[in-house]
Amino acid sequence: MSHVLQSSTVTLQEQAAECQELINLKHDSAMVQGASTAGSVNAVATAKP
Repeated sequence: MSHVLQSSTVTLQEQAAECQELINLKHDSAMVQGASTAGSVNAVATAKP
């Protein structure tokens, strides 16, 4: 993204690539956040008669 901010002329291809990078980052972040909750373990207690 720094290239887009530093340059006064940006091509559509560069903007599309930057957009895809942001989409990938958002997807990766969601996967990491979901993995932390999916790996949790709940304790199970048996009731004694």
